[in-house]
Amino acid sequence: MSLSWCRLYTGTRHNADLTSLPDGVRLCWYLMLDLAAHVDKGGRLGLKHPTLSPEEKLAAECHIPKRSTSNALRIYTDLRMVVRDHGDYRIANWCHYQRESDTSTERTRRYRERHKAVTVTDPEQSRTDTYRTAKSKNKTNARACAREGGGSMKEGEDPSAAIAYFEDKLHKELDADGAASVGRWVRAYGSSATCSSIGASFEVAVRDRMAYIGATLRDRAKEER
Repeated sequence: MSLSWCRLYTGTRHNADLTSLPDGVRLCWYLMLDLAAHVDKGGRLGLKHPTLSPEEKLAAECHIPKRSTSNALRIYTDLRMVVRDHGDYRIANWCHYQRESDTSTERTRRYRERHKAVTVTDPEQSRTDTYRTAKSKNKTNARACAREGGGSMKEGEDPSAAIAYFEDKLHKELDADGAASVGRWVRAYGSSATCSSIGASFEVAVRDRMAYIGATLRDRAKEER
């Protein structure tokens, strides 16, 4: 489902990288933000096409000349504002700036409220309370485990948001090993890339989701070097 809107932060009209560019290329940046929100796949632009090149597909989607889209993709890739992504292009740090976790928070709240409404017979009440207590302890241990492994966490790179996003996608909590893996990914690749790869893993049929996410992050890191 397409997003109804995307975030555009104030001050972009004074951004040195943008103000130095030709008008057509600068306009293309705002059109690509709109396109990424429409595609709604972690910042991807959806430019893979059986007959059209990415430049031609972008030109058709944005109704601007191909020369502008060709220059835009080349320039924004050089500036690392856009990255290549398995034959497509993706807005860099989309998950961070668009705060996809904002929407997942509300979905998580509704999901948990529905489960709270389930009634339990008296003989099962003590068993349910024990389960909930263990579940709460597992959640705390998972968060702590995700922060282990040495090295200092960069500002804004706490793994909690990525863990919450993953759990929302799974509709269940991660165990300690899963949370630790997310923590390592965030330290190595950043929260934005981790969230993007987590989201991508739910768009395809995979047998081992954790292995798929790790491989996706490594591939993206190689492409961005």
